[in-house]
Amino acid sequence: MAIYFNGLTKAERLALTQAYLESGYVYDVSEVKGLKADKHWTGGDGDKTSLVYSPLVASYGVKVCKLSGRALEVTGGTIDKLESCKGWTSELTKEQFINTVNKVGISITGQSNDIVSVDKNYMH
Repeated sequence: MAIYFNGLTKAERLALTQAYLESGYVYDVSEVKGLKADKHWTGGDGDKTSLVYSPLVASYGVKVCKLSGRALEVTGGTIDKLESCKGWTSELTKEQFINTVNKVGISITGQSNDIVSVDKNYMH
């Protein structure tokens, strides 16, 4: 909320983004075979797009390597909705993520203790 009300300078935004990035693994998707794609939400359309776009793009042979968020807006994020499905988990190791994308053509995962851990451990 402090950022929302007070804003950040360009340098502060860069420093915050870098701190998030360095808080966990950065997935190298070079081990994913073939064409790869991702969709990043910039506001306005919500996670409905990820849940439709990702399987649609994968059906055309483009591998979808998707990192989604949680606790977004009043309805929650993509991860919150997917975790409401019994047995589904967003916490995949790098190997599980890469293997799933290569085998199935798509994987949607979220922050964990390994990736963007500062977001999981301090923001929710």
